[in-house]
Amino acid sequence: MRKRILINTSSFPGPQDHGSPRFVLDLAYALQAHFDVTILAPAFSHDHSADDLEVQRYNYFWPRQMQKLAHGNGMPTNIKRSKLAALQIPSLVANQMFALKRVLSQRSFDLVNSHWLVPQGWCSAWIKETYNVPHVATAHGGDVNMLLRFPLGSKLAKFIVNRSDAIITAGSELNSRLQTLVGTNVHCDTRPMGVNPYIFDQQRQQTLSEDSMQILFIGRLVEGKGLFELIDCFSRLLEPLADLRLSIIGDGPDKQHLETQVLRLGIADKVEFWGQLPHSQIAGHLATCKLLVVPSKARPQGIAEGMPTVIMEGLACGATIVASDVGSIRDVIRDGHNGFLCKPNDADALEACIKSALNSDLSPIRKAAAQTAKAHTWNEVAKTYTNVFERVWRNVGEKS
Repeated sequence: MRKRILINTSSFPGPQDHGSPRFVLDLAYALQAHFDVTILAPAFSHDHSADDLEVQRYNYFWPRQMQKLAHGNGMPTNIKRSKLAALQIPSLVANQMFALKRVLSQRSFDLVNSHWLVPQGWCSAWIKETYNVPHVATAHGGDVNMLLRFPLGSKLAKFIVNRSDAIITAGSELNSRLQTLVGTNVHCDTRPMGVNPYIFDQQRQQTLSEDSMQILFIGRLVEGKGLFELIDCFSRLLEPLADLRLSIIGDGPDKQHLETQVLRLGIADKVEFWGQLPHSQIAGHLATCKLLVVPSKARPQGIAEGMPTVIMEGLACGATIVASDVGSIRDVIRDGHNGFLCKPNDADALEACIKSALNSDLSPIRKAAAQTAKAHTWNEVAKTYTNVFERVWRNVGEKS
């Protein structure tokens, strides 16, 4: 008999939604090959469904159209952009707790997998003993960063870890940050999020031989992504390389400031802002770009994003990646083998790294990148999660 899994997540888009992170959606589809999967997630301000998945949604603010906290650019960005979103935090936590209790009371589940330590991990940990259901918490990076800045973050993290039967993180560097937060050794299973080969591999096969002078950035337009530094660096690169172009895919609160920077530098004819694009179009850009640049910044206390999703997508398309050596990126990118790593928060180092990549033979880099992606498909990620879940069940059985 197939076991039943409840995934508790703060963001779960429909298949056609392009504004919210998709990785929990893709993971849920992959896990369906092994388990019966139910999703618990906040409601959209508009109706959305996921085909072939059971999704239990709950409202967390009324009227529904005024819900601003979940989805879109992610909770941290939404909170910064909207006072109303910040005011909705207590309501989301309370309504998530009520919804979690309702779902667990109505049906028996073999395991709860919460994505993001707060608030999902905290809510699942709080009611774990009441419903006697194993709990596996997944940390993605932004949750640990937030707890590191929060005065009671250490106590919250300890509570979640103590009431979790296993912890999965998106990268090894995130393991270190979590242990610093908790203050003791924490056993973590490390597994970066995956990539859908059906979307990206076809583009790679069709266009891998094509070459261009396009430098590509994909991500939220926020300060921590290092895009201001990339634009400055790009303007200097244009002096010897007039054919270079910079394409920026994504949206965010800093878009207007970035457009102003481009105008000030006089390079508006060389920079194009594409906004949000569906994955099918993103794949085309990844497959034909000269370089995919991920200039993420390291922030105070060593805080940085864990493993940007675009890294995996770029690998799947065989793109040549130039990335800052922050977070857990080095878990996947080996400098000079399947991409290039540079010192973070250093515009000169970024410029030198891009120049080095532009002057290199990129064919072996691209081939190695595509090969790396094969180890990170969603089916492979689902196998890791399945192994963790089965270990938890064995341990629970031994204790009982």
